[in-house]
Amino acid sequence: MPVRHVVGFKFKPEYLESEEFSTLKEKAGLLRDIPNVIEVHWGKNFAARSVDKYDYVLEVTFVDAAAVDAYLPHPIHKHFAETYILPNTTTVTPWDYEF
Repeated sequence: MPVRHVVGFKFKPEYLESEEFSTLKEKAGLLRDIPNVIEVHWGKNFAARSVDKYDYVLEVTFVDAAAVDAYLPHPIHKHFAETYILPNTTTVTPWDYEF
């Protein structure tokens, strides 16, 4: 059964204005190179009703739950998370669900 991995991000204000941030959508696209990833979407949250006020969301679709387990420690994902996300966010909230 396919799985969606959805992550909400709240970025530090100074990072949102950086040149590096302007290339983050392109960098997120590299996650497609991880085996069993079906699709990757990156977008800005514009919902005024959002309680937590996440800035951006990443949505990755996988072939199954085992693919998510393999994705998390994969070097491409680790580099993306450890280099661009974790040092530059105040909140990172993941959700995974089967559909």
